[in-house]
Amino acid sequence: MEEFKKMVHRLYNGKEGSALARSFMDFVPAEEPQGAATSEDMDALIIAHAKCQYALSQGHLKDAYKLRERCINLLLPSGRIGLISTATPFLLLLLKRFLLHLRDIALQADKEEEGRESQDGDSGLATACQGFLQRLWGTILQDDARNFVCMAIYTVGWQCAYKMNKTTVVYRWILPPYEYSLQDQVTASYWKGVVQFNKHNWMQAVPDLEFAFDHIPPRLFGHRRCVLWRLVTARPSL
Repeated sequence: MEEFKKMVHRLYNGKEGSALARSFMDFVPAEEPQGAATSEDMDALIIAHAKCQYALSQGHLKDAYKLRERCINLLLPSGRIGLISTATPFLLLLLKRFLLHLRDIALQADKEEEGRESQDGDSGLATACQGFLQRLWGTILQDDARNFVCMAIYTVGWQCAYKMNKTTVVYRWILPPYEYSLQDQVTASYWKGVVQFNKHNWMQAVPDLEFAFDHIPPRLFGHRRCVLWRLVTARPSL
């Protein structure tokens, strides 16, 4: 637990950024964390995260899923300001990773369930994850104090749509007016374009892929190549 607290302190002071966020996500306590935090502060977040990591290491996927939801709800509770704010940009990094981790836990749990018994593909934690994203989006969409978080959820939503091969949650989402960074716009456009491309929706895919390609720096040739081959494939169909 002390190691978690040290990582949070370093994140809070803006040190190491995304690399430290990855370390925080990868760290697994050797023993099950004891106690339960009834507050909604950083200590509660650390305890919930530690318990999630431990549950996952023990193969308790459903427990891990609930604990990861708890972490996200501490950052963005419904109807009120939570831990995340414009004054805590480091928590935005954790929010993105928590959301993607929630998706991965859901997919892993459903995959294991399918191995035990036949299930409808639309049931299980993957569907629960989509519903959770939808509720989270609705929670902050009209909240001017938290609009800056919309891009993170929007991008992760499209990444989930790609991973789950579904667009039902995100295809109607419209970002509220806000000065989003160009990097965020490019990332969101890329994933949106990739999802539409995979569904053979060429007309919807091309504008987003074009925007991403035009704004990815030339030095990131690997990223540009990922966009370009899809763009070349989609354009002749127009």
